Amino acid sequence: MMAAGIGENAASAARRVLNLERAFLTQAVDFMLDRGIRQFLDLGCGLPGAGSPHEMGGLAGRAVRVVHVDHDPGVVERAKRVIADTEHRYLLCHDVTDVPGVIGMARMTGMLDLRHPVGVVAVGLLHLVPVVDRLLPRYSEELALDSVFAASHLTRRFEGGEAAELIGGPTYPREPREITAMFDGLPLLKPGVVALPHEWGKPVRGTAAAAGVVAGIAVKREPLGPAQMAPARIA
Repeated sequence: MMAAGIGENAASAARRVLNLERAFLTQAVDFMLDRGIRQFLDLGCGLPGAGSPHEMGGLAGRAVRVVHVDHDPGVVERAKRVIADTEHRYLLCHDVTDVPGVIGMARMTGMLDLRHPVGVVAVGLLHLVPVVDRLLPRYSEELALDSVFAASHLTRRFEGGEAAELIGGPTYPREPREITAMFDGLPLLKPGVVALPHEWGKPVRGTAAAAGVVAGIAVKREPLGPAQMAPARIA
């Protein structure tokens, strides 16, 4: 969401961030679809708009089911009008950090079959959460193997005030190492958390340390036994 009345430079930066996030979202969802995933959990869905997660159900012309989650009642009411008369999408007004609550309500909608992999999208969300507290791993614990997680995040290249001006509210930029740690226990696709824009499967063009927006995609795998685990390394 871009704040009304922000300066021209901030508005230009906000549009760039939004475009980077939209391009990442499309790439991540395409990856999930190619892996056969047909059910999605869209965390922090935000306001409707071109290229937003609300369009996931129509990407690639595939029949999919999407549960959108946002805690802002105003956002949810506006989003409901976008998905009115659709059978494959459902909106929950709930705090995304309440993992058992979100999962329980998503199961009750009948939209998600938790016996099968789910695509979890957290694009433009985590830098709005003051204490992330293993949010992605906690969702992973509730979902089937081969579920895929895609998340983007603003870095500390944006100072707190600048980021808040971009987003229109309290914002918590973090270092790439902190963002990588949010995927704790979830194997990241190579090359890991990277600067946006980036196309997975191609060489990295920029360093995460110098980027304003980074992102990563991870897949839930069978946990490794002690003999299979490599020593932890810091890139």
